[in-house]
Amino acid sequence: MDMYDPLMPNIVISNEDSASIYSPPGSQPMNYKGYRAPFVLADSRFADYNFAQTSANNIYYFTRIPLYQVQFTTWLQPDLNPLDVIQVNDSKTGIGAYPLTIMSISNTLSVMNNLVQSSTITARYLPPIASAPAPTSP
Repeated sequence: MDMYDPLMPNIVISNEDSASIYSPPGSQPMNYKGYRAPFVLADSRFADYNFAQTSANNIYYFTRIPLYQVQFTTWLQPDLNPLDVIQVNDSKTGIGAYPLTIMSISNTLSVMNNLVQSSTITARYLPPIASAPAPTSP
């Protein structure tokens, strides 16, 4: 909706990931839900069709990625902040080389009994938007 010209028709863009809604058992994708989870965003910035299409594609891509989240406790990391990008490598499980964005970090300092300095970090995999593929039409 164009807030400067209320007579201008609304621009409506929609994308649907039908595989996440309707998939036979055994062939379900990683982002399978089994029900519709609509997302609606109305903003006056979407008065341009191309901007609205790009925004809808980016939101579609972001909401399709499965939740890969890790939480771990390590020695004190005072130089890390939320939204910093880190990598966690685990040779035992073969996990590594994925960029993880720090969503929360909590530092603990204790001088009771033993000196304890630790950080508990929660990070999530967020792929770069630039690599987002264009969705197929429903």
